Parts: sequence; structure tokens; C-alpha cells
Amino acid sequence: MSKNNNTQKIVGLGLFTAIVIVLQLMGSFIRFGTFSISLVLVPVVIGAALYGAGAGAWLGFVFGVVVLLSGDAAAFLGVNALGTILTVLVKGTLAGLLSGLVYKALENKNRTLAVAVAAVVCPVVNTGVFLIGCLLAGVFEEVGRYLAFRFLLKRYTNRRDAVTYGIGHGGIEAILVLGLTAINNIAIAQLVNSGSIETITNGLTGVQLDQVQAQIAAVASFGAANLLLGLAERAIAMTLHISLSVVVFRAVRQRKAGYLGLAVALHALFDVPAALFQCGVLHSTWLVEALLLVLCLGCAAYAKKQYCALQEPEQQTLSDKEES
Repeated sequence: MSKNNNTQKIVGLGLFTAIVIVLQLMGSFIRFGTFSISLVLVPVVIGAALYGAGAGAWLGFVFGVVVLLSGDAAAFLGVNALGTILTVLVKGTLAGLLSGLVYKALENKNRTLAVAVAAVVCPVVNTGVFLIGCLLAGVFEEVGRYLAFRFLLKRYTNRRDAVTYGIGHGGIEAILVLGLTAINNIAIAQLVNSGSIETITNGLTGVQLDQVQAQIAAVASFGAANLLLGLAERAIAMTLHISLSVVVFRAVRQRKAGYLGLAVALHALFDVPAALFQCGVLHSTWLVEALLLVLCLGCAAYAKKQYCALQEPEQQTLSDKEES
């Protein structure tokens, strides 16, 4: 009996996993009014109720993975790749886990109530963690920047070191975002030009075939406008990293936590346009980039002021002696 139950659970969980993948890939076509409804959370809740909180966490994790692979989080990946990946995976996993725990806690009292509450908890947690993630991305990245200046790079006290750090930080992110995408596009283009793509598509059916065809269509339609948009996005992100590095560097040099808090706030504000695009409030990627450019220029102007205010160590020592 126990083996039969385990088999049923494995089969059922596999079925719900497939449903999550299909619904997420179809999500862009299921809209109600201005906003899109993520029906993918329905099988997450049902799976959590039937098979437990662990199953709900798994289904939520799969949901997050498909969101990343399908390109639905592309706007956020361009701003903060690591923070976006962590936020998307954590929000889905927690949504499924907590909905399962809530159902388990209320199941013995009233199953209908348990399902209803779990159905409310799942999207609330999913959206809530997503919104908090916009702030946490700034917290983790800027605190990490602070710790690097404070401990790992404490010998580097020249204000130019802040700019160098920002270039390195933004450069690594550019390699991850643009570099890997470029390699993928070149590989697909090479397969298409050589006629080898058919050897891959012949063995595919259904959703897998649709995904490959969508990637081929995206590569085929890639033009100068897409290249310009990608380069502009990276230039904006690079400027932001340099600017925030200068602000955090001043927080370390002058031991003023307020500058660190300001850097976190500026970083979180920078994630807002992408969040509005993801929620369906903004519909144009060019408008998102325009808003990011305005925010970036403002942040850069403020960072330049802070850079000029930072004295070199030798100059600061002479100033202290003159004051004494």
C-alpha cells in the first residue's frame, strides 16, 4: 500500500510539474483586462494540498525556473542578474511551501477553508517576496559592496579604486548577461546556417519544439535595434554600478552608514521600472530604458559630487593637521 501511495505521488507530482511548465509558457496569452493572471499557481496550490508542503515547494521552484528560462524576467535580469535569479526562485519555492503548510494546518478543521486560505497565501507570498526582492536585491548587493570595501579592500583607500571596483562589478554582470546570450545566439545561428538545426528539431515535439522554434525566430529577428537596446542597457547598468560604488566607498571612508542606506534606496528605485514592466503597467522596453536612463543620470550626477568631496588620504592628513 505504501509503495502504491509513493508511486501515485511520484506520478501525480510529475503530472503537476508538466502542468506548471505548460501554463507558465502559455501565461503571456492568458490575460484579464490590463493585467495577466498567473494560472500556474493553481496547480502549485493543488499539488501542495494533495502531496504536502515539500511538493508545493518543488512545484514553486519549477515555476521559478521556467520564468527565468522563458524570458519573463528578462527586464530584471538586465538590471540585476544574480538578485533576479535568487528572487524568482525563492518567491516560487516559498509560495508553494507556505501554501502547503497552511493547508496542512487547517485541513482537519475544514478542508474547503484550508484550500481557500492556501489559494490566497500562494499568490500573496509570490507577489510579496517579488516586491521585497526589489529592495533585497539592493540590500544584498550594496551591503556586499560595503563589506568588500570595508574588509577585503581596506588597503585601497584612493577614491579611484571605487570607480575601478564599479567597472569590475558591472563588467562581470555584462559578461553574464550579454556574453552568455551572445554565445547562445551565435550557436543557434550557426546551426541554422549549416542546416544542422533539423537534426535537433526532428526529435522534438510539443512544448520543446515550440521553445526551440521561438528561439530560432528570436535570433532571426535580432536586428540593430535589439543590439542598440542591449548595449544601452549595459551602459546604464555599468554607470549605476560605478556611481553606487562611489557612494558606498564614501560610507566606508567616512564611516557614515547613511550613505550605505542611500545606496540601497537608489538601487531599489532603479529596479522599479523593470517591476512595472513585469506587472504589465509599462508595456514598452524602450520606455523602461528611458526611465532607467533618467534615474542613472541623476545617480551619476550625485556620485560625481560625492567623488569630488572625497579627499585623497594624503590630502585628508594635511587637512587634519591644519585644523589641529
